[in-house]
Amino acid sequence: MVKIETIEGLATAGNKTTLAGAAVGSVGAFMASNFVGIAGLVIAFAGLLVNLHYRRKANQRHELEHQLRVARLRKGMDTGLG
Repeated sequence: MVKIETIEGLATAGNKTTLAGAAVGSVGAFMASNFVGIAGLVIAFAGLLVNLHYRRKANQRHELEHQLRVARLRKGMDTGLG
């Protein structure tokens, strides 16, 4: 099972990739270079896909942890919040 820190790190990398792609796309637009503009859009889209994928995995993991915690509380096994 992948650690939550790894998933969040990859999601952060996706965010950075998206921002880098947007920056490259913006520079390409000002340079009037179609290749640079298209490359920026492709990089931004790839970063967005990576971000969405790993955020979804993190959300699934958090949901599973929540369900397990609720089940433990219902059984009286866990009374703490941590």
